[in-house]
Amino acid sequence: MHVSAAGLRYVARDEDLRTKVFRCDDPEGLDRLLGEPVKDGDTPEIEFQYDVTPKVGVERPYIRCAHCGYPNHWRGFVMQHASGARILVGKDCGESLYGASFVRNARDFDQLATRQIQLARLEEVMRAFGPFLGYLAALAHHESVDQVRRLLSDMEAGANTLLRQLQAAARHNSGGLTVVERQRDLAAEAKRTSDKGKPIYVDQTREVGRLAGWTLFRATGEMLPDNIRNTHDTAKVWFNVLIEKRSTDHWTADGLRKLFAGLNAVIDAVENQLEVMTAYKAVVHPSNLLMIAEWASLAPRVPGTWSANPSQLVWKKDSGAVSVIDITPPSAPLDWTPFMTFRRAVRMERVKSPNPPTDGKESSWAA
Repeated sequence: MHVSAAGLRYVARDEDLRTKVFRCDDPEGLDRLLGEPVKDGDTPEIEFQYDVTPKVGVERPYIRCAHCGYPNHWRGFVMQHASGARILVGKDCGESLYGASFVRNARDFDQLATRQIQLARLEEVMRAFGPFLGYLAALAHHESVDQVRRLLSDMEAGANTLLRQLQAAARHNSGGLTVVERQRDLAAEAKRTSDKGKPIYVDQTREVGRLAGWTLFRATGEMLPDNIRNTHDTAKVWFNVLIEKRSTDHWTADGLRKLFAGLNAVIDAVENQLEVMTAYKAVVHPSNLLMIAEWASLAPRVPGTWSANPSQLVWKKDSGAVSVIDITPPSAPLDWTPFMTFRRAVRMERVKSPNPPTDGKESSWAA
């Protein structure tokens, strides 16, 4: 007797694959189960695979093989005759009697199960894509984006040196605001044997504080709205690709991989942009503004003296002139629901399949 090399019932179309179940968790509980093959009957086909290997420390009796008659396996096939009658065939008998390789069978299963998940994922993405594009279009013009743009642009124009130092702290020190102070080294003075009246000084780095919302200073004033528009354009390209290939049968496995890699890159870009906007609230908190002013007044690379109140950063220059950076209170954020729904669809955080892959690396059937 012989079954196809695929080792699975043939699935011709994606439409059939969506609801196909390939694995059975309780083979002994199936209906119309026979204890031995039908004599002089048709060659049965593989209906399901099963693997009921118990976890370490858990006892479970072996399953009886309909061909050899011995209870000797946990991994095997559910074979089905044309009449609907079923038999259970263990791994070794499946290979020797039917020529079906469990390794090959498992690989075929994993490929189909993965595609099944991808198809469900694709349908979720299509449902979420339109609202997501609308969200991106609205986000580019939202007040929260303009607030970040205004703050950075105003600092660029009116307090360039302060902005550069905050950007350096964000990029190189994770927001740590430090100053170098010259201090007497009393321990060194006590140890010396000559010039005992002369003080010894050393430079000590002191952290004034850690800048809340420091990720905002990795952006520039015009970068954020431009990036959001670019992300919208990129997402729209992928949306048009999906529209052109509306029938899932047009998608190859490689095409699906490229699609979801592209959509994941879009999500990463949006998350980076939202991180900047979320940081604005922390940056303009009164206590944070006071710390910035304290640090700027001490930092030798930032000239003049600084002060702050909830609505302003005030710079008194060495010349006596005063420059003010107005602070706008944080606006209410745009509703993130369309983005989060799209993100869950792309990253399979909601999608369920009747056939979860065996493990992420190698099929459990391969051993």
